[in-house]
Amino acid sequence: GLIVVGYGVYAFGFDESGTARYEFINIGWLAISIILFRFMYDAYLKATDEVEIPWSALRRGMILSDETVKKFKEREQFFKEKIGALSPDGIDEEQAGALREWFETNEPEGQVAVARTIPFAPALFIGTVLTLIAHGLIVVL
Repeated sequence: GLIVVGYGVYAFGFDESGTARYEFINIGWLAISIILFRFMYDAYLKATDEVEIPWSALRRGMILSDETVKKFKEREQFFKEKIGALSPDGIDEEQAGALREWFETNEPEGQVAVARTIPFAPALFIGTVLTLIAHGLIVVL
């Protein structure tokens, strides 16, 4: 952060040619666009990411939604003993079985929210477009 502030002071206070100011503004715009993209992408994922399924349909490889993880983390002992560490690759067969047992005992009519996986290609495409818009600041074409 101190380096950015220092460069900003140089760009706006001491660079008479204006080149540093131009680059500072251009890179700042790129940084802001990346941050805004991240907020929009997170909002998109939050809106489309989760789907409710019957607990009996839980299978290996499914990714529990943030709400579901929060719900079970409140049941500390169950979470610690039966679920344990969650993998980015989704739940394993033992975790799925433990969750099915819990739902059968505690919420037989309940549903569980799982995250739908989406292809990574849209994020790569948007990143490429942002790079092109930023006039090749990241990748010189």
